Amino acid sequence: MSHYQCRTCNQICYQKSDIKKHLSRKNRCKRSLFDPKTDKTDIELDKESLIRITVKDDIEDIITKYPNLIETHKYLVDETINKSKHYCNYCDKYFHNKSNLNKHQSTKICNKNKKIYENDECKSKTVNNIINNNIQKIGVQNNYYIINSLRGFDQDWDLSVIPKETKETLLLSDKKFTNTLNNILKNKDNCNVVIKNDNTGYVYLNDKKEYEAKRITDICEESMDKLHKYLTDFFKETVNNNINDIKIDILEKEMTEINNKFQAYKESLKTYRGVNQCFSNIFKDNNEKSLNNLLQIEENRLRYSNEEEDDDFDDSY
Repeated sequence: MSHYQCRTCNQICYQKSDIKKHLSRKNRCKRSLFDPKTDKTDIELDKESLIRITVKDDIEDIITKYPNLIETHKYLVDETINKSKHYCNYCDKYFHNKSNLNKHQSTKICNKNKKIYENDECKSKTVNNIINNNIQKIGVQNNYYIINSLRGFDQDWDLSVIPKETKETLLLSDKKFTNTLNNILKNKDNCNVVIKNDNTGYVYLNDKKEYEAKRITDICEESMDKLHKYLTDFFKETVNNNINDIKIDILEKEMTEINNKFQAYKESLKTYRGVNQCFSNIFKDNNEKSLNNLLQIEENRLRYSNEEEDDDFDDSY
C-alpha cells in the first residue's frame, strides 16, 4: 500500500490523480494545525506532495527508532530460519527442505525473471533483512496472518478487560476522555495505531487486512467519537446496575459534562487542538506495543507461508 500526502495540509490520497486534483483546486488548502512553519514555496511543496510514499519505507524508519523491537522478535525469526534454511533468491521465500525449494522453482509461481543472481545457492539473511524484506508484503494478508485478537481501527475497541468499577471511576474522573483512552490501550489487542510523526500515522484496518496511512487529526477525531460512545455506554450501564449506589443526579451531571466536552471539541478550535495533541501523545506512548503487533503479524505470515508450502508437497519418497 502506498499513498501521496499534501505537504501543505497533510491530506492523504491513495491515487496520484486524486492528489493532483487536490493540488490544482482554485482555492488552495490551508496549512495543517500541527505542521511546523516552512520557508518552502507552494511550487516546492506541490512537487514534494507528488512523491509516492510506501508503507514499507515508513515502517522501516519507525522501527529503527525502537531498537529493542528487533531483539524482542529475534527468537521468533530465528526459529523460522531454523525450520526454513532453504531460500529462493528469486522471490524471497523460505522452505523447510530442498525438495520443496526445487519444486517451487520449477513452477510458474516462482518469478525467476524478477531477480538475477550469480548462483542459485541459498543465502542466509540477518534478522533485520528478513523483517525489512517482508514488511512490504504486509498489505497482502489474510486471516491466517493476523494476531487472533488484534482489533482493527475500523472496529470497536475491546473493552472486555475493563471491569465495571473502572468504568465507574472513568465516568467520575476529571479527564474522562484521555483516561478512558489510556485504559483502552493497556490492552495490547487495541494497539492498532502506529504514529509516524505529528501529522501522519498508520492504522490497521480489519476490513482490508492491511495498514493504511491516516492523518493524525482524522485518527483523533474518530477516536473522540468512539470514546464519547463508550462513556455514554458506561453511564447507561452504571445507571442500570448501580451497585455502588451513586446518586443519579451525580451521574447525570457527569454525563452532561461529557456531552459538553464533546461539543466543545467539535466547535472550539483551541479545544480541538489541545485534545488532538493529548490523544496523539497517548498513541505515541503506545507505539512500541503497536509495532510489536505489526511485527507479530509479519512473523505469522512468514511462518504460514512456509507451512503452506510443506503441505503442498510430500518429499518422503
